[in-house]
Amino acid sequence: MPMLNILLQFFAKVTSKTFGQPIETKVGGKKVKIRVDAEPDSKSIHIQSGRGRRSRIKIQINPTQPLEPQIPKNLNLTENQKRELLHILEQAVRFLDS
Repeated sequence: MPMLNILLQFFAKVTSKTFGQPIETKVGGKKVKIRVDAEPDSKSIHIQSGRGRRSRIKIQINPTQPLEPQIPKNLNLTENQKRELLHILEQAVRFLDS
């Protein structure tokens, strides 16, 4: 049985990868932790919170366009948080390009 698990992990295709640590902010007066996910199959990047369909925030980022203008102001990020988010988005873009 352990060999089967090893084989499944080896052949499993990554459908989504999360980058960096969650960033805590307030959106609409509620605390949320946002994260960056990249999906290699669709070559897409999302800023989102929550899990799956229950995600309170899901913002599509176009990896071929400048990243900073795509970050919504309503995320209420400090300058440090915005820099951190940009760094994480850049990592996701490099992942999709590789």
